[in-house]
Amino acid sequence: MSDTDHHITRKLAAILVADIVGFSMLMHEDEQATIMMLDHLESDIIAPAITGQTGRIVKSMGDGWLARFDSAAQAVTAAVQIQEHLSEQSVLKLRIGVHVGDITEKADDIFGDGVNIAARLESIAPPGGIAISEPVHLNLDRPLIAAFEAVGTKELRNIKRKFEVWVHRRQRQIVSENSPSFAETNLPRLSICPVTCSDPRIELQDMAAALTSDCGSYFRTINWLNSAISSIDPAEGYALLCVLRGHDLRMRLEARLFDPAGSEIWMQKFDGSIEEIFDWQDEIVEKLLDAVSGVLIQCETAKLSDLPVQELTAEQCVLMGMITWAGAGTDSYKETMSYHARAIEAKPNLAAAYAEAIWTMNGARTYDLRTELAPYYEKLPDWIEAGRRLAGQNPTLDLSVAVADYNEDGNADRLSVALEQIQQRAPLDARLHLFMGWGYNWAGFPEMALSCFQTALRVGRYGAVFVGASGGAATSCVMLGRDRDAIRYAEAGLRYSHDYPALHSARAAAYAMLGEPEKASVALDQMLQLEPNETISKWRSNVDYGGSDGGKRYFEALRRAGMQE
Repeated sequence: MSDTDHHITRKLAAILVADIVGFSMLMHEDEQATIMMLDHLESDIIAPAITGQTGRIVKSMGDGWLARFDSAAQAVTAAVQIQEHLSEQSVLKLRIGVHVGDITEKADDIFGDGVNIAARLESIAPPGGIAISEPVHLNLDRPLIAAFEAVGTKELRNIKRKFEVWVHRRQRQIVSENSPSFAETNLPRLSICPVTCSDPRIELQDMAAALTSDCGSYFRTINWLNSAISSIDPAEGYALLCVLRGHDLRMRLEARLFDPAGSEIWMQKFDGSIEEIFDWQDEIVEKLLDAVSGVLIQCETAKLSDLPVQELTAEQCVLMGMITWAGAGTDSYKETMSYHARAIEAKPNLAAAYAEAIWTMNGARTYDLRTELAPYYEKLPDWIEAGRRLAGQNPTLDLSVAVADYNEDGNADRLSVALEQIQQRAPLDARLHLFMGWGYNWAGFPEMALSCFQTALRVGRYGAVFVGASGGAATSCVMLGRDRDAIRYAEAGLRYSHDYPALHSARAAAYAMLGEPEKASVALDQMLQLEPNETISKWRSNVDYGGSDGGKRYFEALRRAGMQE
């Protein structure tokens, strides 16, 4: 045995213990799907949250985890992030306990009262919740303290002394019974069946499991879709079935989408080479996300459009508002806001309704729509405050509030930091990337904006974000001096909508900077037909792009195109 194996140290540390609720029953009901979800949980949620707070996973015990941190705040932040991620799906629930105490480290393992107490706290935490001890609570800052409620003095099994305990409950348990969360009711449901593979080769079997896990992760980030991995035939909702086949160095994924009646509504085959298997994996999951979300939007649009407005649920109103705004025309704002306001009135704790309403008003700020949207401007301050109370439930809501704050204080650096943190929570949500892109543009960071728009266009070609992302990318390119690219993005968006002013203004600006005044004039005229009273000074008073060099270039380009000062 080496000297390292004999080395034992004692120190003070924050300990996190997490355990899956009802794991044995889940395995009994659907072993294959549970294992898939478990792999996804550890690799895509638990490990990133812990390492992101400079923690270390000491051991994984199948249905549980033990981790250590240098501070209580780091451990609790990781715990909250894990539960926030899981709050959007209803299959897996965790209990988490956190304690600060003495531990003994030997090799890669830890022991001692600190570990035992954290484990006992985990056992009394509510499903989806976090239980912390008084030493942890005393070391938290105000925002984290506010998220916990005291539940009194508790006896912990096999622990001699009693502990004051605080509990953080899953967000969806806090809202009233009459206001269920966005993921619980009346949304399109998608069952993702585990990818099957008839080829016995280990690399293809592993790829089938990886594709299942990735699909579960990426589809979960779509805030209007209630998705989960399941090998059980869905009682209702859509179902995605994929089969992976291999022959020599070639492989093919056959994907089929079925509607709630069991009819096949979409099918596509994706070919690739085993020699490039990992690059192929990333590409295929993005293509699946793009195509399937687009088909689902089309199906839901057809279904909801036939329903009278008074029969729509709050969640369906949110979805209809998103669909109505897809063309991004100024005329769509009033109808879009009527849906979102109706959703808020019906369910005052529906985070997604506030997210979309606040964001739509952020976008309306760039146009002269105060008269048309006056009733909603009066409600906006109250909506923003309600959004703050619901912080953490929905990344789009947190983004919308952050941009609204920027509109008031002009702190571009603070907005940039907020956007970076929000992006990590939903790395492939096309709609979120559309909103982040515009946030970055308005704050004067066109390079980061363009990256967000490109992601939105890559994974949202068939969804409700394409036109907005095309106009945003075109605007970013003008700010960056990439005028030919600006024209290319704008013309791609114009194939789907001629009602979005940003497409025309970006073309006008780009042509002007390229020395093509006639084309610039035509594009500007098309933009002014949509916004006849627009001037540079009015535009700048609404959005000045953070006073950045890119913003100055954009206004100079519009000036050259012929826009009045």
